[in-house]
Amino acid sequence: MSLYRIQVKGHLDERWSDWFDGLEITNLENGEAMLSGEIVDQAALHGVLIKVRDLGLPLLAVSRVEAVQGTPGGGDDNARGSRSSRVDTRKQSTASYHAQEEGGYP
Repeated sequence: MSLYRIQVKGHLDERWSDWFDGLEITNLENGEAMLSGEIVDQAALHGVLIKVRDLGLPLLAVSRVEAVQGTPGGGDDNARGSRSSRVDTRKQSTASYHAQEEGGYP
């Protein structure tokens, strides 16, 4: 299970939390909302993203934050911190996305 943060344009009422599988909703001052919480696997993540799409909310970013060794659920007690993997949909064009998928430029 991994912790995810999903950023969308627009605000959401807290009532949507249950519909988004219990993710915490934080409305930001810039008119965006952050959905955050644990998502069990990739299938569940895709389910949440489909719900974002179905509501017509522009998807801005998806970030996965995972435990690193030395943190609860990690391993080695000598290392600390977290690692984040982020996809920012605001900065990546469709053309560059497909080029990366096909082994083009990094």
